[in-house]
Amino acid sequence: MPIHWTVNHEERLVEIVLDGDVSIEDATQFFDALEAADAIPYRKFVDATNTPAKIDEKLLAVVAGRMARNQSRSPIAVLVPATGPLDGLARLFLLIAEADGDRSRVFRDAVAARQWLATRQ
Repeated sequence: MPIHWTVNHEERLVEIVLDGDVSIEDATQFFDALEAADAIPYRKFVDATNTPAKIDEKLLAVVAGRMARNQSRSPIAVLVPATGPLDGLARLFLLIAEADGDRSRVFRDAVAARQWLATRQ
């Protein structure tokens, strides 16, 4: 499965690694698992450094819909590769998912992403 995640209930943190192409089924299973773990309100660290830089409109709609349905205001830090177009695509995703700049950021450095996320609740 191209989505790997761990839920840390004590830290109220979900760490997500995207590794390859993500399907609608993968995304649905991921959100179902987060809901089952009662982890929707937790902070999210998304490592997208190993996912292709492309947009699947149907997948984007499903993910944005699930995020909107969950109405979570939890902080999201998205890590993208140091170069390439994924930065812009990640920002577009966060915009579509209505994750405003106050609670979401795109980073090219994991340390900076984790430091920022650590200051958010």
